[in-house]
Amino acid sequence: NFTNGNVIDSTAKNNIQTVGNAALSTTQSNFGGSSMFFDGTGDWLLIADQPYQRPRTGDFTWEFWAYPTTSGTNRGLLSKGTSTTGITIFASNTNFWAFGLTTTNTISSTAAVTTNQWQHVALSKSGTTVRLFVNGTEAANVTNITTDFNQTNVVYVGAGRTADVPFTGYVDELRMTTGLGSIATGKTTHIINCNSNNNNNKHNYERTATTTEESSNSSHPKITSPFESEFHNPHAYSDLLSTTRPFSLSLSIYLYISPTLS
Repeated sequence: NFTNGNVIDSTAKNNIQTVGNAALSTTQSNFGGSSMFFDGTGDWLLIADQPYQRPRTGDFTWEFWAYPTTSGTNRGLLSKGTSTTGITIFASNTNFWAFGLTTTNTISSTAAVTTNQWQHVALSKSGTTVRLFVNGTEAANVTNITTDFNQTNVVYVGAGRTADVPFTGYVDELRMTTGLGSIATGKTTHIINCNSNNNNNKHNYERTATTTEESSNSSHPKITSPFESEFHNPHAYSDLLSTTRPFSLSLSIYLYISPTLS
């Protein structure tokens, strides 16, 4: 992490570089009091390639909360690849959420980009079908996707695949899950953050297999969360109870059985 030392990878698996004026902001936040702000003039996060960022031909889910402040241009949110390969999620110049898979599949959704409002966006691949969800509702899909997404390029947050079409606005709670199409199949695989902004209380939990299908899969789902702009205090969720905003609630339980005492 370079110009902004408070941008944290909750998995401790990625090297995050802030580019331009990308920085944490308390002006807008979906949870916890802060989010990542991009001013649209050369600001983004750059994350060096790691093997667990590449879904290959398998299932994946990329998701984030976005608060756009501009409209009418293409604005990249989460991207990896080149101009002709890889994956990108973006807000289109027609103001609909969209995604691109290589150059042959650029799909616009039916979900409008709403400025000055938080929206949850998730791109999920299950089998050979890729679906885009906005606020939990499927807004677009494409079938028969057999592409090997093995690009070794960096990940961009707040820009397109070639550091173009920069995003203007705020981003929060970004996750990249490789190995499970969690939205499409109903399976949830999350890194759960239970610490405050001062990082004194960080705890990360990784869900283990809970179904026969998952247990029989020899390759345990790999989870990477390249960007967490802020952390959660589990005792400070009163804001969820006082709003009607969409939200996700995850729980991880560790069961310890004490040996019998003789």
